[in-house]
Amino acid sequence: ACFDAVLCHWALTLMDPLEPVLAAVNRVLLPGGTFAAIVDGPIEIGAGYDAICEIIGDHVRAAAPDYAELGDPRARKGAALCDLARTAFPGAQIVLESDVFALEDAAAPLARRAAGFFYSSFMLKGAAHDAMLEALTDYFASQARPRYEMPVSRLRVVMPK
Repeated sequence: ACFDAVLCHWALTLMDPLEPVLAAVNRVLLPGGTFAAIVDGPIEIGAGYDAICEIIGDHVRAAAPDYAELGDPRARKGAALCDLARTAFPGAQIVLESDVFALEDAAAPLARRAAGFFYSSFMLKGAAHDAMLEALTDYFASQARPRYEMPVSRLRVVMPK
């Protein structure tokens, strides 16, 4: 009970298991304190996001068949994350809001920028990485106005006073 706020931007999706992480946050928050986390948003709200995930995923699975997504998958599921938060922070106000961040650019630079948001893309080296970027470039080049939409959710927990 010594901090007014704990911020966890993009790291919560990498942690597994989540229960001890959330318990530690609860332990250090003052009454009335806030925990805020940025996590992956619902895939369906980002136009084309599922296609980009599939392109990158196909290349990663081909190059590294044993690769598994990092972190507890519940951090990527809104309802499951809220359930975890309700359990970890009894009596707290829990709010999960989702939005989309968008980038626009020419196809090749946009492919490089979009790939950089996927930890799995860093598994690819050399020709495998180049092939993934080429597939993403082709995907964006097929659009009249190349655009990358990334779904994001903000979890906010306000502790009772």
